[in-house]
Amino acid sequence: MAIRLPAPPRAVQSQGACPAPTRAISLPMKSSGEIEVLYNADCPVCRMEITHYEHRARQTGAPLGFTPITGDSLADWSLPPETALKRLHIRQGSTQLSGLPAFIAIWEELPRMRWLARLMSRPLPHAIGTRVYDHILAPLLYRWHLQRQKKRAGARRKSITGP
Repeated sequence: MAIRLPAPPRAVQSQGACPAPTRAISLPMKSSGEIEVLYNADCPVCRMEITHYEHRARQTGAPLGFTPITGDSLADWSLPPETALKRLHIRQGSTQLSGLPAFIAIWEELPRMRWLARLMSRPLPHAIGTRVYDHILAPLLYRWHLQRQKKRAGARRKSITGP
């Protein structure tokens, strides 16, 4: 089930101009079930963000649970490793979201972050935020993750074979 957010007010248009179409963003409706967050614990940026959310969730009693990406959690979520590592994922009941909609669902549960959820649910900020996350931030963090993995693999080989 989804709630429908109101469309933002339209700016006053000059005569003869057609108003730009606006639409509301559908978000999952809050239920009494816990939101489970799947995240990359090997990513320092992701880990810092999730630690912040965990702290706020404990303080406020928000129904958020946090699961690092492991072989078991990937099987439980039915996600391939690459897909899981590329974006933040949440699950509430049978609803699974990723990317900006997942962040919005988390922010909705945290009292001091609800304003951000409302803002990013508006059409223009949502469109911009989605593009920035999907095309800049998520790919950048994923490439950084692959570079860290490559470095670790090289360090392990060196330690096994010696200098």
